Amino acid sequence: MTATQKNVSAENDFLRKFFVNFLWFLVFCGSIFGVYKIISQENVLPIKEISISGEFNQIAAQELHSLVVNGVTGNFFTLSVDAIYKKFYALPWVERIWVHRVWPDKINIEIREHKPVAILKDKGLLNDKGKVFTTDTTRFVNALPVFFVANEYEQEAIKAYEVYNGMLSQLDVTISEFVFDRRKSQTLFLSNSLKIKLGRSQTETRLERFIKAYKLTLAEKTKKIEGIDLRYTNGFAVKWKSA
Repeated sequence: MTATQKNVSAENDFLRKFFVNFLWFLVFCGSIFGVYKIISQENVLPIKEISISGEFNQIAAQELHSLVVNGVTGNFFTLSVDAIYKKFYALPWVERIWVHRVWPDKINIEIREHKPVAILKDKGLLNDKGKVFTTDTTRFVNALPVFFVANEYEQEAIKAYEVYNGMLSQLDVTISEFVFDRRKSQTLFLSNSLKIKLGRSQTETRLERFIKAYKLTLAEKTKKIEGIDLRYTNGFAVKWKSA
């Protein structure tokens, strides 16, 4: 066999193998397409049960039912999880959602609500992460403290508020208003009408000093006090109401 004949034979073998492999590829693609056509039919492995779990204080059951009826389409395989996320996240009170398929016909949806902590003045409700999640504050007026916080300090203010409120609980009072300005200087207005200037440094130490003094002498004189300034190294100043 000459060199030319060998080259022709090699080319023929290559073309034969390529053609056979291409045919197998077409068969494989056809099989995949056929399987897809079958499983994409809604009567194949339809979703028979959808469970929704979570602690709901603000989201109405009717809202969730409506979203499930209108938002969950397709069968076990073709169900669009992204579409479910989009619809549920449209609810202002939904902070986080998890969607799980459970073979062969069940969907579990777990929802976490926002936890409202305060009203950020002129902006909306703040959650425990320091994020405004809705502008509707109507139901929480007089139920949550009002924050006057400089931009970008919301998260820091929430953390400070939770610490201070915990400390003040031993006095049976709460924070009704909290001012946190751009210099991080802080002022508290308490539920017993006291105004407390904390400043911006050693705030917890200062507040603890006030709590001790309040227990000893100030509790019985609260109605006569206009405000307390804790911005001193070793003590604080009391401003009394005029006669």
